[in-house]
Amino acid sequence: MQKIPPRYVPTLTQVVEPETLPEQADPTAPFSAHAASSQPVEGTSDQTGQLTDVMVAQIQQRVLQHVTDHVMKQVQTTLERQIREAVAGVALAHAHAIAQDLEPAIESVVTDLLSQALGQALAKELEDKSGYR
Repeated sequence: MQKIPPRYVPTLTQVVEPETLPEQADPTAPFSAHAASSQPVEGTSDQTGQLTDVMVAQIQQRVLQHVTDHVMKQVQTTLERQIREAVAGVALAHAHAIAQDLEPAIESVVTDLLSQALGQALAKELEDKSGYR
């Protein structure tokens, strides 16, 4: 009895056989021109299957690139967070400095405005009581 899968679930409809690839030193490495040639190339593995200097250098290069990419991802995340914190700290310090500088000026403006308003209110009250218009 064959079971019918749900409508929107992808299903395997064809069996794909893996291609036969020449042997490589690193099975996860991409297919290279050296591996494709039928004749041994100077600097590749010898008849005993040992790694040569060129292959060791290529493996070291790949490992170095992988480690560099991994470290850069970690550094980027940490760096963004630390820069955000540093900028926020500086912005907060500047905001406090501006507030301290503005406080006397705002106090002066408010005091002058209140003095004028009180003076006008008193003048109006005196006018109303004295009858001068």
